[in-house]
Amino acid sequence: MSSVVVIGGTSGLGKEVARFYAGRGDEVVLTGRDAERAAAVAEEVGAARGLALDLSRPHGVKEALADVGRVDGLVLTAIARDHNSIHSYDIEAALHLLTLKFVGYIRTATMADVVDAVDFLLRNRSVNGIDLTIDGGWLLR
Repeated sequence: MSSVVVIGGTSGLGKEVARFYAGRGDEVVLTGRDAERAAAVAEEVGAARGLALDLSRPHGVKEALADVGRVDGLVLTAIARDHNSIHSYDIEAALHLLTLKFVGYIRTATMADVVDAVDFLLRNRSVNGIDLTIDGGWLLR
């Protein structure tokens, strides 16, 4: 049995990945921005627990994951979108996405006490027919 943390596990790809790993007997911790929703989804998919974590606030990542323990696999599926375009550009929305997708992902993946070694190689291409390369889903094992 492995321990797997799914960042952004309350809906979509993250939820299905959490369900997959829990279904095969792994100990799964999933995260979402809302603690109550994360706990409810964790119960629904059979994960060990759900935690509140907002990657757009990277200073809180270490605290949010402090008591997770050893992690064998880290799945980063937290995603947000904006509607920026050349003609209508919202700098605050762009900074929010940059912080979430770049700083938040890297902060999570490089925490030595959460992941011993992150190699950024996509180990599996799909789970239950869901292509993990779609929608920014990264599977780190």
